[in-house]
This record gives sequence, structure tokens and C-alpha cells, in this order.
Amino acid sequence: MRLLVVMLLAIFSDWPIHGSQSYVYPVAIDQDTVFYVYQKSLTDLELWCLFVSDNSQLQSQHLEKCLYWRFIPAGFTLLPEHKGFSFIDSGRLWVKDFIKRSPSAISFDQPVFNISEVCWLDCKNCYFSAKQKQNFTIFIGNTSEQILKVLYDLPNVECLSPKIVANQLFCIERNQHDRDCAIVVLNFDPKLNIVDLNSKKVIADCGYQQVIYLNMLSDKLGFYIEHMPYIHDRSWMVTLVCHKIEFINHAWKNTKLFKFNIPKKYLFGEERLYESILPFLPRSQKTSLYFSDIKQNESGEYYSSIFSYDLIKDEILEIFTSEPGKTLFAPIICGAKLLYGTVLDRPETTLSSQFLDQHACMLL
Repeated sequence: MRLLVVMLLAIFSDWPIHGSQSYVYPVAIDQDTVFYVYQKSLTDLELWCLFVSDNSQLQSQHLEKCLYWRFIPAGFTLLPEHKGFSFIDSGRLWVKDFIKRSPSAISFDQPVFNISEVCWLDCKNCYFSAKQKQNFTIFIGNTSEQILKVLYDLPNVECLSPKIVANQLFCIERNQHDRDCAIVVLNFDPKLNIVDLNSKKVIADCGYQQVIYLNMLSDKLGFYIEHMPYIHDRSWMVTLVCHKIEFINHAWKNTKLFKFNIPKKYLFGEERLYESILPFLPRSQKTSLYFSDIKQNESGEYYSSIFSYDLIKDEILEIFTSEPGKTLFAPIICGAKLLYGTVLDRPETTLSSQFLDQHACMLL
């Protein structure tokens, strides 16, 4: 048995490199631009952007590569004010302005490793969970001055998946000894870039269920993803559970929403995605979540159902189900179309807008 959380938190660390499975999937929408990751292999990862003048027509639009071949971009994040994006390559943070040809490496004044998802307060200040010693700690950094400092750290506790909303820091705490998990919130001072430790409140006690991801849509509404404490080696699928947390009537409420499955071979081993579980997590757009549930039919073939979940109405809607043999994931809305990623039997020699248009469907 192994812990799934190890896989999630090490997605940008140095894995053994081999394998030949390839994937293409969207990672972000920026007005009239769709960004795609194209994984030809574990040593060949490309970032592409598709410029769409009319969201209902993806074909014949302009498609180009965003970075030189020597980069292996993971953890793509748009910068505030949409002036560029950041990514992680070989454990290092890079920033690419749209008006510049080359990205800039950020060399902080102190070393960290296993950087997780990078979040941005503005175009100069970012925060993330990473390791400096043995624990995962939350750091905040100024990329202009390249200064990094500890924002939140506890002895014998992993501090994970930070989200700063409305001058509050939300994060996951995991006890290193018994793996007990909780979601907490603390007051954050944006002028001093510090948190008030005396203000900490537990908003969800998750017990021994392992929380691997947290996202806050506002200071009163968010969701998190959990799995069972251990994943059996003989399991073909990994089952994850999505919970909603919301502040109602002066108290936090925790509600279990839905389950979804991921084939374990895409998370471990030679056929895994370089970004591991990240592309399979639910995507939020406004107050709706979009996710893929991958299952096997009687013949053992994978098929995928894509759903949306309205967090306000608490309603789930099945958008469509693929034919057998199709693994679809990373759904995202672009105008009147739902875009998604797929597993390729063999790498394409080059991407095309026509190919990407085949991996989209019209919304009713």
C-alpha cells in the first residue's frame, strides 16, 4: 500500500524518467486564448496556446508553442492582470511575460524543494507550499526582490494547499505522526505578509481521510478533495471524494458532494502524467465544478463521463459520456464549448487546431 498524498506533493520533483505514453490537455483559459500541455513523454513536455477569435469556432485558429524545447513546464498558472504566466521546471519557479520571448528564472534567497501549486497575490508576490527541511511549509515570496520567507509553519505538521482570500489564509494541516487532517483558516496581514497564529480556527476536521487538495472560491465557499488513508497496490482505480465547505449562519458546514475515479496507471509507473494527479482534479469556473469520472466496462475498456456540479444549487449534471476506449479528463469551458484532454495512442508529430477541435464538444 502507498499514500496517494506523496504522489500529489511530489508532482514537480525528480521522478525516474522512462515511459512513452502521451497526453494533451487544456490547463487554462485567458479570454481568447486556450493553453494546452502536450506530454509526448516524461522527458518531453510542451506548452501550447491556441488563439480563438470566436469561442464557438476553434478550427483554423492560430496555434503556437509558448516555450523553447528545453523547458519541461508544470504547474501552469496565469499571473494577475493576465500579463503572463508562471510554471515549475526541475523544481524551480519561472515567470514568462507575454510581451517577452523568454521566461525568467526566480532565484529566491533561500532554497526550497517540492514546490506545489504556486498562487499569486499580485504580479510580484506569490505563495506556495514547499519543503525546506522535513516538513511542508507555506512560504511567501517577492519575485522582484527574489526574497522568500516562511508564512506558516508548525512542528511535526505538513502545511499544504494554501489559499489566501479576503485577507485570510486557508490551508490543510496534516499531522506527521498519525496523518490526521484538518482544514484551518488564519487572519493574514497583506502589508506585513504575516499571519496571526492566535486567530487560527479549524473549519473542517477530516480525521484520517487524507485531504490532498483545497480550493477556495471565496472566503465563505470552497471545496476539497480526499481519499482513503491508503491505496492498495492491487487496485486498478483510485477513488477520490469531493467535499464542499461553506460558511452559513455563523458556522462552517462540511458537505460530501460526489466521488470520481482515476486509473492508477496514470498516476504511478511508466504511463503516468508528469503532473500526476493535478490534471484530474475538478476545475472551478465561477461556482461550478467540472470533472471527469473514468470507469471500466465489462470488456475492461476505459470510458469517461464528464459532469458539472453547481455548488450553489447543489445539482449535478452529466454533460456527456465517451465511447469505450476513450479516456477524457481536465474539462474546461471555453465560450460555448467544453474542452478536455485525452490519452493518445501515439504522439502527434505536431499539434494542430483541427486536432484540438476534435477534443471538444458543444454545450447545450
